[in-house]
Amino acid sequence: MEYEFCSDKKLVIYKDCNASCEAMNTASESGWTLAVIPTKYHNNKLMDLVNGNWAGVKSDDKFNYLWTGISDTAKNANYVWADGFTPVNYRSTIENVGKYGLFNKNTGKWAFKKLTDLQGQGTVQSSSNLLGYRDCAREWCYQL
Repeated sequence: MEYEFCSDKKLVIYKDCNASCEAMNTASESGWTLAVIPTKYHNNKLMDLVNGNWAGVKSDDKFNYLWTGISDTAKNANYVWADGFTPVNYRSTIENVGKYGLFNKNTGKWAFKKLTDLQGQGTVQSSSNLLGYRDCAREWCYQL
């Protein structure tokens, strides 16, 4: 698994985060979408990566949260990952008041927020084969 930063590490709303991830697709490398966090191991790796770049709790939460590829658009506890095939067998949810998942870089817990709630950062994830991932943090994307 490899994580990288995208969207020039800028704060963005969910829609722009998703678009930034998809814009990473090229003729030679395609399948980018918002990141999948399938296990606690992946969750911990993301915490390490993000805190290695932006350590410490920030006073403004928009600097503590990163958009991910998990969503519950019907708000019926039917969670799905943006890649469309990874099962949601692991969750680290602490707050569920919206449809789209964010990752707290300090606790590793996930919050579901409304699109209008806040700007977030994110991670990009890519996997050219099913064995590995490549992620870009601050806009979390995932490559199928």
